[in-house]
Order: sequence, then C-alpha cells, then structure tokens
Amino acid sequence: MDLYLNNPVEQLNNICQGSTLSQHFLSLTNDFSPVNFVSETVEHLWHCRPTLFPSSTQLMFTIFCKNIITRMSVLPTTLFLALNYIHRLRKSSPNLSPSEGSEYLVFITSLILAHKFLEDDTYTNQAWSDISKIPVEQINKMEKQFLRGINYQLNVIQEEFIQWVEYLEGYLSYRSTIRMLTSNQPVPMFPSNSMI
Repeated sequence: MDLYLNNPVEQLNNICQGSTLSQHFLSLTNDFSPVNFVSETVEHLWHCRPTLFPSSTQLMFTIFCKNIITRMSVLPTTLFLALNYIHRLRKSSPNLSPSEGSEYLVFITSLILAHKFLEDDTYTNQAWSDISKIPVEQINKMEKQFLRGINYQLNVIQEEFIQWVEYLEGYLSYRSTIRMLTSNQPVPMFPSNSMI
C-alpha cells in the first residue's frame, strides 16, 4: 500500500507507536540515551564501523545530534525516516569512502529531507543552518547531492517502513546486549531480529 493514498505522517506514526523500538526508545538509560542510539546508528550506517567505545570525535558528534534533535524538536518518526534515508544513500553507493566529519552534513541533510517529507509546515534550510552552524550553501548543495544519491525517492511504503523499524529494533537490542555484557549488568529482553 502506497503511503500517498493516506496520510503518511499518521501511518508512519502508527507504525512507530506500535513498535517495540518506540516503547523502549524514550526509556533508555543515560549512558545509552535515544541521542546515543541515533548518533551510533548514523556512525554505523554511514561509516560502517562499530561504536561500542566511542572516540572523542564520536562523542562530539553525539553532542551535535543532541543539539539538533532538542532544538528542532525532532520526533522519533522523523529520526527513523532520516536514518532510513542514510541507509538508502549508502546502499546506492556501496563503494563510497566517507570522510571523517561527513556524518554531520549527512545527518542534518537526512533530517531536513525527512522533516520536509513528513511535515506540511517545515523549517527552512536557513533555520537548520542557524542551529547546526553549517553554512546554508553547503546544506543546499548536500541536499541536492543526497536527493540524486537516493534517486529522489523520499516515499516509503508501509511494509518497507515496518521492516526498517524492525531493523532498528534489532540493532538497539544488539547494542544494548553488548553494552550490558561489557558492563556485567543484566541483559534486557528485546525481541530478536534476523535482519541484524
């Protein structure tokens, strides 16, 4: 079923609200907060590297993500869709070797595109630039490159989004388990996911 047939925001929100990910997302502990989850997932998707023991560079990226998510009041549905766009971009360019620091521009651009897709009343690129401190010209250029990279496919069908949320649930479960095992704490029970 194509999401354009109904309200895409309502359908994506319904999928998120009914997911295990949404139930656990806002109740994560301080050492692995929703912002940590988002920043680690961006690092995982974009740079294809584990982030169990984040470097100082990765910690700075987490602070950047927290600033953007908080100041722009980004909803979980928008975050999950933005992460999906990053995944699509990487799939379309498997041989890409992203430079260090490029995750900042990729993250902000994916959020802009997800926000524009989901919201009727969205922020301008200048507003995103003011908050992120990334020049608007650079954001505009990256937005065009990003759109070309995903073949202008911002739409997501319901089945694809359900599968994506399940993938994120599995990744959250995996990361939580690894963190618990390395800190010798009880492992929470999350559903297993064969996509990870």
